[in-house]
Amino acid sequence: MFKVSKKGSLAAICAMMIVVGMGATAYAAPIYLDEAPVPVTYDNRNVIDVDENGQWGVVIPTAISFSQDVKEVEVEVEVVGINGYTLADFESLEVTAKVTSANGYVLNNSSAATGAEYELTLDDKTFEGDGAAAFEKVLGVGDGLEAKATGEAMIKSEPSEKGQYADILTFEFSGVSEL
Repeated sequence: MFKVSKKGSLAAICAMMIVVGMGATAYAAPIYLDEAPVPVTYDNRNVIDVDENGQWGVVIPTAISFSQDVKEVEVEVEVVGINGYTLADFESLEVTAKVTSANGYVLNNSSAATGAEYELTLDDKTFEGDGAAAFEKVLGVGDGLEAKATGEAMIKSEPSEKGQYADILTFEFSGVSEL
């Protein structure tokens, strides 16, 4: 038979206790399973955090682009909750939205004699021509307010020469919210 020294026996017994102890611990340890869904989103809209509070913002078009084939473009201005907030979180939210054209709703090119006229229609109100009134509306939550203004931009005349023509629409917002 095999002869085992006292030192070897002690080492073997310790090793067995460690192995058995690990198995017993793993077997006896409770296992808790839980899950927490985390939404992953991508939003390529142009969202402006008007008062930089991280609770609500206004979505405006990233661009309005006309071409030979595209004569009408949908336009929306919408109040939204941001950073996990939704409009349902607000008791009241009033945002005054104002849109103005730098060139009087004319797409200009510095080398062309005349530009291309277009119009902007939001909530069935059409804005066109030099001196046109600005679109202005209170959007939001509560007291019959709507969160979105919808419409379209439509080219009315072709440019006089080939080239790139541009105008700038300025969107201005001010608001008051109460969670």
